[in-house]
Amino acid sequence: IFAFGLAQPISELASTATLELGLFAAPVQFDFEAGVVYRRGCEFALEVRAKDREQPLEVIRFRQTIDATNQKEVLAPSEPGRVPHFGWRPPNSRPLDPPILLRLAPEVLSNQDDVRVCFQLRPTTNLEASSKPLDAIPGQLRVIGLRGGKVYLETPITVRPRLEQVTLAVSGWPTGSYRIEVIPEVPGTTDRDGPYITYRRSDPTPSTVALSPVAPWTFDRDPARSELTIDNFEQAVARWSTGLPKDTSWTFHEAQPGRKSLVNAKGDWREAPVVLRPGLKGSYAVFAETEKGFGYVQLGKNGIIRAMREEPAFVEAADLTDAEITFHPVALAGAGLRRLRFVPVTASSVETTLRAVARPPLSLRGIADWAVYFFPPPWHASGGGRLEPDQLAAILKGHAEIGFTSIDWSIGRSWVEYESRLPNTSRFPVVPLASTTPETERSYSGRAHMINSLDPYSFVLEHGRKEGVEIIAWLTMQNHYGDAYGGIFSSRWFNAHPDWHRWYKGAKRANDKSVSYYFPEVRSERVDILCEVAERSPDGVLVDWCRQTPIILYDPKMVAEYRAKTGVDPLRIDANHQPEYNHWIRWRAEFVTEVLRELRQRLERQTKPGARRIPVSVRVPSKGIFYNLAQGLDLETWCREKLIDQIQVDPLEESNWRGEPHDVRPYVELGRKYQLPIFGGLNGNTLFWNHPAILRRALGLIDAGVDGIEMYESSKFAYISPERWLIPLLGHRGRLREFLETSNLEACHPILSRNACAGYDNHSFRTDWSIYGLGPSSL
Repeated sequence: IFAFGLAQPISELASTATLELGLFAAPVQFDFEAGVVYRRGCEFALEVRAKDREQPLEVIRFRQTIDATNQKEVLAPSEPGRVPHFGWRPPNSRPLDPPILLRLAPEVLSNQDDVRVCFQLRPTTNLEASSKPLDAIPGQLRVIGLRGGKVYLETPITVRPRLEQVTLAVSGWPTGSYRIEVIPEVPGTTDRDGPYITYRRSDPTPSTVALSPVAPWTFDRDPARSELTIDNFEQAVARWSTGLPKDTSWTFHEAQPGRKSLVNAKGDWREAPVVLRPGLKGSYAVFAETEKGFGYVQLGKNGIIRAMREEPAFVEAADLTDAEITFHPVALAGAGLRRLRFVPVTASSVETTLRAVARPPLSLRGIADWAVYFFPPPWHASGGGRLEPDQLAAILKGHAEIGFTSIDWSIGRSWVEYESRLPNTSRFPVVPLASTTPETERSYSGRAHMINSLDPYSFVLEHGRKEGVEIIAWLTMQNHYGDAYGGIFSSRWFNAHPDWHRWYKGAKRANDKSVSYYFPEVRSERVDILCEVAERSPDGVLVDWCRQTPIILYDPKMVAEYRAKTGVDPLRIDANHQPEYNHWIRWRAEFVTEVLRELRQRLERQTKPGARRIPVSVRVPSKGIFYNLAQGLDLETWCREKLIDQIQVDPLEESNWRGEPHDVRPYVELGRKYQLPIFGGLNGNTLFWNHPAILRRALGLIDAGVDGIEMYESSKFAYISPERWLIPLLGHRGRLREFLETSNLEACHPILSRNACAGYDNHSFRTDWSIYGLGPSSL
């Protein structure tokens, strides 16, 4: 509290005053509750009082928040203690991080004695281009033991734009938690609040083998056997094989003296593999490091051909007694294997750990846009470019072993991804890839090959149950792409019927990427596809309304019909006009509901006597039930009429934070009322923004009572990476909470304004739909 003794009458003082505060040096904090990200910033009170009075003349309370109009940090009076976080809003606008960024280097996650404190000034954003950026902040780096308050380090530093490190000698420190903080010394202010992180030190466990540095799962090391490391593949091939296969481009690359990687020079995935027979005995945990970020390893003659990406990562644990180790080429010249470690582990610990991660207490559901896996490397979601059925098996196995017990398997968007008998469907690509650009042809040739040559839908229906994974046929309902990418995504049916396209409010013509569900032909086109895939007895169908909302808007014929029925012009009302607007959005949502009514009736007609009913799931944005209605989605009616069996809620933010801030509790209550399971949504594309934010978001969903967690783009966790072992934590509430409280993950990846919305749908923050207004962004 700042108290000011006034020596002069207020009228004689200057009309303005400037306070040089260092408040913004301290990062805001975030709470993750029931799907909502709340932001808590610094706060202070300004008191004005006369010298001879105890009671203040005025008290103004300020809190640190974000100005929604320009995304700048501000001190605002009378703000609530916390506000929903705005998230990332491209292209140039984003919440501001504090001026000093502080974290630990990620090496501490693998070795708790390797502690490197990293600090730098926040890079200047486009929003700050007109102001003079800071070039240095002097201060102190201090480390304090949280038990007892002992100071372990205090040293002067200068924080500059370039990243700098200070290494801490921690090997003799006792177990416990340590506060690492930067104390700024800014001229003109006595405020010393700065950023801090917590380093956690635990008792060493040399007898365990960690599956991943970012997750808690471990095996027990078998001390009776020695570890085998291969980092000179030329020697390994000479010792344990008959040599490199003839007529191939396999070769050895000397990355470091004495170490030789095994690479395929041409990047031809069709070439014969390299096979080693090292004569191992017993169970091993296998770790691999790739060359150029990609590689394939197969453990055992009948093992899964594993696609590996980037960092050194755990591949698999199994009994490798006399097993073959096979290396297959990837579709990238010079890619392959740099290093392979075989760590002896006990068979019992392998069984216990793999069972725990594969069958978490809470249901996990993957949403597999599986064809993305088959982009050629080095595209970010590529599995390595191998175009064989064994990679479909790898996707299934990759889901099952990290805890997914069901998969929403993509069967199409505007196009379809299976062999269809329906006259209105178009299989991908809708136009020949050769008619597009060379880059488009290269990027999508793998997807086209898998869809048109290998019948993936039949494959996963046959093999999914063998892996213990339910297969749910997933169809998106509102994404037709238009002429993007040369038209390869837009079905011929969609292109042939512009009169059925969706109209924005007040528009002069229809949109060229979406349809209007006012028309029965549009409704039947989607229902036909869902019923056709249901004939092959999947474990359910998913009607996905999240690609792309809104589902129904202002088709002129629909508007004219409503005007004639009611005398109300929908083009001249919004949510300010109640109850007219509520009646309008409920009336038009009936046309979307007709899709589910028709689907339910047709599924029941085609179900054979005695056969089980095919469950119908829906996926909707978690914008709140009223906003859903304005998007065309009448959940209450769907539940009341028993049209659906499950609800998956997705944090898709398309309304500039209007409406509800993605609180899942109303959906949980709706599910309890009608006895329907509710899955809370996370997005795998945005997991990499910040791992702790994803985990804290998941914990908030679990504590809100969801029946399961869905993960969008789950197929990217089928290839080998350290991050994939975060996924089982999402289904283990106790382990998840314990890990967040005891690990150094958040010290290495602090939650900041830029990444706190990790886990939101990656299509978020692009549009500005509102229930208010009469323009094109009005619902």
